[in-house]
Amino acid sequence: MPYLHHDGADLFFTAEGEGPAVLLLHGWTCDSHDFLFQTPLLLEAGYRVIALDQRGHGRSTAPNMPGGYEPEVLAADAIALLKHLDAAPAVVIGHSMGTIVASVMSIQHPEVVRALVLIECSYLFPSAAAAQIYETLQGDDAPEVAAATLAAVFYTPDTPAWIKTWHRRTTLAVPPHVVREAFAHIREGRPGYQDQTVELLRQRQKPRLAVYQAEESTRIERELGLEGVDEIKVIEGGSHWPHLQKPKEFNEILIAWLDQAGLLPVKN
Repeated sequence: MPYLHHDGADLFFTAEGEGPAVLLLHGWTCDSHDFLFQTPLLLEAGYRVIALDQRGHGRSTAPNMPGGYEPEVLAADAIALLKHLDAAPAVVIGHSMGTIVASVMSIQHPEVVRALVLIECSYLFPSAAAAQIYETLQGDDAPEVAAATLAAVFYTPDTPAWIKTWHRRTTLAVPPHVVREAFAHIREGRPGYQDQTVELLRQRQKPRLAVYQAEESTRIERELGLEGVDEIKVIEGGSHWPHLQKPKEFNEILIAWLDQAGLLPVKN
């Protein structure tokens, strides 16, 4: 069965292919379907592709416990899955909330991470805006409010209707307590992800590719500095989901960077 029981949650995952592992970590109120355009590409490249529905999202269960959706908890889930599958170290590809989880993994457990691919990093989300959004999520209508927020803030005029429909449906399926608590790590200005972002994130000693939808969003990422094969790319007009809205452009960037970083599997 494609479920792992860990720390009170039944975590849905898929693991396909053979070779070095890639772990896919989706964003807030989404699920692993967001990587459908990348999964076939990575399988063809020779990776073992592991896609996780993080606790409370998608097909994974949603325990209601204090602190149950902090980044460290989500990172512990991901690490447990990699160890369960004997798949560490892995290239970890995270989107939005998933970039925080991936960063926690690489800082606290660097042995499980080969490299980081970070899409629209939410550890750079303005804290004032996060606080304002968080205050709207306090009622039982939190999924509906979150869906409206996504529609109002996170898309571009060119975002196709199917993406908006997709995310509205996945968001409405997330329980209210998960919507709130999974967003709380942004609202709270957690150490290392707001006021101390730059200092803590410099502890990530892994090759990284960071992809954004606009150059102005890359400021703090650039403050972190680039070493070796580290790279920052911008996909203009790609919305908060460049890997979904502009998959061809994103996939070309991804494969080129993996090749440059010496991370592509060697095919026989």
